[in-house]
Amino acid sequence: AEQAKLTAMGEVPIYADAEEAFRALPKRFSALAQAELPEEPAERRDALGAVAALVIGLKGKEDLSHFVRSLQVACIERRRREQGFDEAPEPPPVRPAPLAPPPPPPKAAPPRALTEEVQRLMAELKVPPAGVPIVKGKAPAPISKAPGPKAAAPSPPSSSSSSDEEKEDPAERRAREKAQRKIDAEAADNVYNRCKVMQDLKPVWKDNKILIRPLRQFVTDILAAATQSVHWETAWQQICLPDELRIEAGRAVVRQLLILAKGPPEEPGTDVAQASAQALSWLSKGHRIKISLMQEVLADSLKPDSSEETFQVLSWLLIHWFPQRKTAGWGWWRVGWSWMEWWKLTERFLTAAQGHGTGEAAFNATKAALERMQEKNGLKFFGKEPWTEARRQQLIARLGSLLPDGSNEALLKQKLSPLKLWGW
Repeated sequence: AEQAKLTAMGEVPIYADAEEAFRALPKRFSALAQAELPEEPAERRDALGAVAALVIGLKGKEDLSHFVRSLQVACIERRRREQGFDEAPEPPPVRPAPLAPPPPPPKAAPPRALTEEVQRLMAELKVPPAGVPIVKGKAPAPISKAPGPKAAAPSPPSSSSSSDEEKEDPAERRAREKAQRKIDAEAADNVYNRCKVMQDLKPVWKDNKILIRPLRQFVTDILAAATQSVHWETAWQQICLPDELRIEAGRAVVRQLLILAKGPPEEPGTDVAQASAQALSWLSKGHRIKISLMQEVLADSLKPDSSEETFQVLSWLLIHWFPQRKTAGWGWWRVGWSWMEWWKLTERFLTAAQGHGTGEAAFNATKAALERMQEKNGLKFFGKEPWTEARRQQLIARLGSLLPDGSNEALLKQKLSPLKLWGW
């Protein structure tokens, strides 16, 4: 608190670029990443007062924006550490301020043997590879750009690393993560720009009424730009909806994402269903749109005239909502969220589809989701928690009820192959 009081009295400079601002950040806001509010009430008031004085003392919109973005990034990084995503401390990422020019090239890393693919990535980032030998070997997976109408969102990472991932060179991992951080930083600025356009030129609500066409366009723009959950959470916050419009707006957003899942008509075969499902899962996990509202809209969409992509969105959501431990890297960890809650949700979707006469399509969507889960966790997935014999039999019986010949156990086993649901 004392340090914050002292820094609050100084003048916050406007930096020439984002890299310079980040280098100076530890001098001004270093306490943000590690500080906790004191327990004692008087000290807590002093600490909050010092932060308030610091914010009031900022000069100009650029300073305030940089401070808020710095605070946001620090909170996100701390949340990721608490949830166990960071296995080892990493050097702090470059945090560009909104609308700032691209950061200058960082200094070259110490000489280290890198693969040709990493050398190419470092060259794209303008990192001079002088003195670094090139070693032929397996290249890391290509870095995907932000998901949008022309690209599907990346699939959730597996909880069990492969032997290649375990042997990955630290330099390769750092280069890949650096490239991804650059993509995420650019995406954050794109989302910021689109939010500004929405607020200043194309508001999505007016006079306590939702403007459907601007809202649909805004959702389309954010889907093309966002690469992280915080981007969607920020976009939803920037709409600044009154409470009485949240349900109507939530329904409109879910419907638009289901429409966008079909992909551009001029580019058949483009898979955007995964990106739409990822966006829906982020909005539900961030408590921006209630999961019950998503269930209502999606269940009503599982009709015979619905597109194949609608059932693909359902399949991906069953994966994103499946209960997992905090460090799994996929699924959903939340206090109170269990297999029973997931199964109740799944049961509602299957019942709705069966009522609409699309039980077989729901069967295929659910099977596809279970196959992906088994691929991520190995053949022992259904033999360990949260699965039990009773739950496996419950799943088998419910999936069989979706098929006209589901009572034939031999035929059902064949249709559920390669799922290892029997023999435990």
